[in-house]
Amino acid sequence: MHMPVRPSWSCQECGRPWPCPTKKSDLAAEYRGARSALRIYLALFLVDAIDDFGQQHGGAVPDLHARFLRWEINSE
Repeated sequence: MHMPVRPSWSCQECGRPWPCPTKKSDLAAEYRGARSALRIYLALFLVDAIDDFGQQHGGAVPDLHARFLRWEINSE
């Protein structure tokens, strides 16, 4: 499944930062031809991750845009 564990946002299967390489590959295949839908799907997770990281770290949030969205944009 390679889904996130909150609030750490690590992958429940492999423990890597989510979305992990396996999940990225799965999502790219699943949303082939529907990139806008994939971006919306990832953006919804991004909003939750920003909230979680902000609460855990007193508002300090790492570059989650790169982690959640840039990989997909760069894979075009």
